[in-house]
Amino acid sequence: MKSETLMYGMELLVILDGIDKEISFKELEEKTKIKGNELRELLKYLKQKGYIAWKNPLFIGSLERIEIIDTDKIKIIPKGMEVVLGKRDYFTEGKKVAEKKDKIKVILDSNIYDLIANGSLNINLLFAKKDVFEFYITHIQIDEINKCPDEDKRARLFLFKSKLSPIVISTESFILGTSRLGEARLGDGKILEEIRKENSNHTEDALIGETAIKNNLLLVTEDNQLKNKVISLKGRAINLEEFKESLR
Repeated sequence: MKSETLMYGMELLVILDGIDKEISFKELEEKTKIKGNELRELLKYLKQKGYIAWKNPLFIGSLERIEIIDTDKIKIIPKGMEVVLGKRDYFTEGKKVAEKKDKIKVILDSNIYDLIANGSLNINLLFAKKDVFEFYITHIQIDEINKCPDEDKRARLFLFKSKLSPIVISTESFILGTSRLGEARLGDGKILEEIRKENSNHTEDALIGETAIKNNLLLVTEDNQLKNKVISLKGRAINLEEFKESLR
């Protein structure tokens, strides 16, 4: 691949990082200076390096008649985000930039703690990346752990939280009957209500989402509705599988 083509890789990652959803090849081509096969080769390179996910189009039919029922989809993944943030060096096979000390600030939704307690994520993978990530938690997740009725699961959750040692951060709004004095700020509630209007029964999720947005934390959640809403409000959110990709 031409060196000048490789140079455009960083530009592509920046473009993809600024898009809230998956994008097709045709849509991406309209936003870039390189086109056609040259763009395809660069995307293959970025996918091979683990910076993007690129799903191929879905076809049905026979050799005589093939119908496309879904376009190809391209999106940046956490390792690519690290390149954009300067956590990895694009031109040296994606190695971590040693002189960069800032960590990626992460907040885990309550449902992620449940999945970790159930064995869906090896806790040792998190400890191996503690030089990359800095974890945060609010009283909302702590309260959820305390209320867990399964004694064995509650013990595993406490053990995991103790090992992870997340920084306790106040929520950005105070909701009577949910928030704790001294652990919540009196915010304007605008972002909170934007999130909560999707589902008024999920006040706790809205508090976590608002806190993630206002503190520039990467929210890891299995709640797709919450994830999409946070992204639409210019926050950062990924699901567990996407987070696992960043741990490899």
